[in-house]
Amino acid sequence: MPVDREFARRLTAANSAIKLSGDGHDATRDGAEHAVEVQLPWLRIVLGEFELVPVVMGDHGYEASRALGVALAELVKDDPKPTLVLASSDLSHYHSYADAKQMDLKTLEAIREWDYLSLSRNLRAGVWEACGGAAIVAAMIYAERMGADRSRFCATPTPAT
Repeated sequence: MPVDREFARRLTAANSAIKLSGDGHDATRDGAEHAVEVQLPWLRIVLGEFELVPVVMGDHGYEASRALGVALAELVKDDPKPTLVLASSDLSHYHSYADAKQMDLKTLEAIREWDYLSLSRNLRAGVWEACGGAAIVAAMIYAERMGADRSRFCATPTPAT
């Protein structure tokens, strides 16, 4: 898949906290981030030909998410090319079904309520889990900067029992 290197360069120039790196994308003893490879087949079918800038967040704090979200909004708002910002998560891992369901519903509720600050705080504290949670927060900040003030789910999660 072709990478939009110019957009990536402009993104890193927008904030010193954003770095170009293969970290997270390159295979290691512990594996590599797989969110991009999971999304590529779907994106290819839906979008056809496109360029992408895959982002892996090493810092999961609110300030890093904010830096990325704000930088993306600043770059995209003046770019004539259509842009899709996609944050991928498979939510919690390694818990019993009941615990994961309860934790995931709290995460989804924070997204539904457009409360990215609470989402970030609870993810950082380890109260909730979302693999890719910092990217979700960054995408919400980006969306807010682009004029959004709410989220919408295509399917409604069932409440925890």
